[in-house]
Amino acid sequence: MPITLEETLVILLPRLPTTTLRLVVFLLVASTISCESINPSFFMAQQFFDGRLKKADELAQKGLYREAIAAYKELLNSRADQRIIHRNLGVVLTQIGLYHQAEEHLLQAVRALPNNYQARYYLAEVQRVLKKWSSSIHHYRAALNERPLDLKASRGLAWNYYNLSEYPRSLAIIRQLPPGKQNDPQVMIIRARLHIQLNNHGSALAILNSRRWQNFPFYTPYRQSLLGDIYYMRKNWGKASHHYNQALKLNPHLPSALVGSAKVSYEQGGKKKAKELLLRALQIKGDLSEPYFYLAKILQPSHPKKSLEYYKKFADLAESKTRFAYMMDDVKNNINYLENTLQQTHRVYSKN
Repeated sequence: MPITLEETLVILLPRLPTTTLRLVVFLLVASTISCESINPSFFMAQQFFDGRLKKADELAQKGLYREAIAAYKELLNSRADQRIIHRNLGVVLTQIGLYHQAEEHLLQAVRALPNNYQARYYLAEVQRVLKKWSSSIHHYRAALNERPLDLKASRGLAWNYYNLSEYPRSLAIIRQLPPGKQNDPQVMIIRARLHIQLNNHGSALAILNSRRWQNFPFYTPYRQSLLGDIYYMRKNWGKASHHYNQALKLNPHLPSALVGSAKVSYEQGGKKKAKELLLRALQIKGDLSEPYFYLAKILQPSHPKKSLEYYKKFADLAESKTRFAYMMDDVKNNINYLENTLQQTHRVYSKN
């Protein structure tokens, strides 16, 4: 079997008489090893894998997400750049709503590419959907370090603080944006929501009645629903109902308008209609908090066991949201009352 160059070094170097001569021989042999290791087939293979990666990217850009995912997965553990594959695969998985899988790949991408805006931004988006608020905030801020005042990352960060009921911090993020970006429709929605929660109804109405909305007809149902929220808080049931109905005419599946309309019906004594609307809202978005509270109220006289279940569900969902803090004492009292009542009823049936 022929001796390798590496083995030659091991044998030869200790026998040479001087350090200088050993160094010269080492460099000569090392350069030979280096030259031999540059195999033209490596470059051909890299171009092949880069071409496949480019094809996967093109599939994703065309919206052929399933095909793109299959192409990216074929490239995993190949010679292609794994960092980019994990990032791009995570982005595509996000687009089709496979958030847990997306998070797995985006975490790998962020570990390898800590300063990559796309990896950070999409990981933040995924974790916001998964309600991992603190981690999501961290990655939005990292994305903003790469692109200061970026509109998408700023919006996401503001939404996170809104969901945590940290309204002043959310508003501070929005106010840092330049005037042009503050006229973005999603930013205006966030601003209006924040002013409503901070009881600045005049500021919210000024935003929602702005002429700028003429350029954004897609957002009209959301704007109408927020107007309904303002008039509901003012106990103007007629105007609140009008705006909720306008929103539902344009988008019959808008959860916020369904819940708002249900609350108006409940206040006006229409509990049957309220129940129907609340259940519809939960079919569309099952993690809403308020529907469980109002369903518990409606069902408490006739279905105490189901009412108790709904009160507990509301308490779990609303626990970290300060905007529901004023309701929690009532909820806890009703939970205790229903638990005691059901226990006493069970004892009576057990004796009989």
